[in-house]
Amino acid sequence: DGRPPGVADAAPGAASGPAGRTAARDARGTPPEKEPVRFHVVPRKGWDTQLQGLGCSARNTINWRGHRGVLPAPPHPCWLLPASDDVALQIARRQEELRARGWLLFTSSAEVVHSLGDKAALWRFARERGLDEHLPQHFEEPEEAAYPCILKESGGDFGRGCHIVESQENVRRVTGARGGGCSLRPDWVLQELVPGREELSVSLLVDRGVVLEAAGTAYEFDVEAYVWPRVRTLNTAPQDIPAEELAVMSSFLEGYTGICNFNYKRVPGGGVRIFEINTRIGGDLVTDVPAPAARAFFERLAALGQHAHA
Repeated sequence: DGRPPGVADAAPGAASGPAGRTAARDARGTPPEKEPVRFHVVPRKGWDTQLQGLGCSARNTINWRGHRGVLPAPPHPCWLLPASDDVALQIARRQEELRARGWLLFTSSAEVVHSLGDKAALWRFARERGLDEHLPQHFEEPEEAAYPCILKESGGDFGRGCHIVESQENVRRVTGARGGGCSLRPDWVLQELVPGREELSVSLLVDRGVVLEAAGTAYEFDVEAYVWPRVRTLNTAPQDIPAEELAVMSSFLEGYTGICNFNYKRVPGGGVRIFEINTRIGGDLVTDVPAPAARAFFERLAALGQHAHA
């Protein structure tokens, strides 16, 4: 029926809204005690209880961010999975060292991770491959923009460094530009604001460009224009992902290996506008995807064996 594996079949009839979120959390159960850890999700994001409750021996207790110090060797072979885009890039850059210390990795080259996870690099990547029609309109200079629009730092995540701006002056204040000029630095992205109260988040398990697992979540917010998480969520529900939308996402993932997360909206007349691709585990997978589907991600990864494909 065109549905990606691991979405609708994982939790038929799952409840939606606040009650659904409570049910999804409850389904994770009581964290088991003293099981050998199979998956370490880093750095700490406050997800340890939810991950333990999945029942697949996943933890979120190590606050390693990849820049300083050496990550200790695990006591037994264990998967190391990123919970931030920056750590995803550091794992890709240091994969030879980390594998030598006994960590199991599911990652790509640093170039591939950067081209998808960095918001400015993503726009260049899409334009070079003729995929920019699936992204919001991009503005090179503030005077070209149709306001209001979205201004965001290229390396921000979880809503950090993202703003709704109403004018060139607003852009200048946010970016700290001085003088009469208002040219954007390369670490900022200015793009179309796509209105709509519904936004979708899709987590994917991808092996060399092939999607192995997918789980979709639809979020309904209380306003048309917002920056998450500075908005009130009215409803959260599992979402079937149409084959044509999955095909669009797959077109960005040639050569990619890892877990990633797409955030996007559907637009009138068909098509999608992808806001970002996070090259990491997202909060949707940990807290909002029904437990059976979330657990399927980790178990499918474990079944791939001990060799990641770069």
